[in-house]
Amino acid sequence: LGDDLREGLTVLDVDVPDAGLHHIIDLEEHSGHPHVLGLALGLAEQARTDATLRRNLMPEALAALDTDSEDPDLDAYLAELVSDMEMLAAEALLREDRL
Repeated sequence: LGDDLREGLTVLDVDVPDAGLHHIIDLEEHSGHPHVLGLALGLAEQARTDATLRRNLMPEALAALDTDSEDPDLDAYLAELVSDMEMLAAEALLREDRL
């Protein structure tokens, strides 16, 4: 990576520290399997298209929003929250440096 950056930027040297870099997670490799991550990925996929499920997963208090209403803004907010839920679940379960 450092060599590619050095050549692309036409500089003498590039130092690329690896702090914070992680292995690429292939979600398909884990999807549909009978383990915690497989189940979480299935739930996340379903939550992307199922507004009722998103509401059922929602905590009672959520960022000062009225969670009892049928507000379309709330539905849009919940959809945004679950949009990257699959990767967040995978990172939480697979990262080697978690405590």
